[in-house]
Amino acid sequence: MPHKHAGAHIEEGTKGLTAPGGLTINGDYLQETGVLEITVIGPGQAGKLTTTGGMTFTGGSVEFRFEDGYLPRAGDSVQFLEPGAGQSVVTENLETEYCSAGEGLAIRLAEGSDGSVSFVADSDAEPSEVMFDSAFEDSDLESCRK
Repeated sequence: MPHKHAGAHIEEGTKGLTAPGGLTINGDYLQETGVLEITVIGPGQAGKLTTTGGMTFTGGSVEFRFEDGYLPRAGDSVQFLEPGAGQSVVTENLETEYCSAGEGLAIRLAEGSDGSVSFVADSDAEPSEVMFDSAFEDSDLESCRK
């Protein structure tokens, strides 16, 4: 079940949304910098940010983290932003990154007729070549790409 908060203004840091579930904000969402981290475990199975108002990204990035063995295939679509009824999402200054997949994955953002935003894979993801040592817990060792 998603957590609920009143209005949000993100200026720095990371806000992680895990799948299934996510975060519901009663009001608008504004992200100026920082990272919105979305965990994706399969087609249609991702952390989701939902608002009763609009969403504006004037900077920062969204980082998709592929987990539980999931790697996107061409044509996969995963909704991760859902504004309130009649509201919109402004993503013109939003950068996208992905983690846990090899280089060469092409993803884009697509707006639905209801104002929601999904990421769409335009190519198949390959496994990442980064190897992890279980003694390390530093997420900076993970390979993330723009």
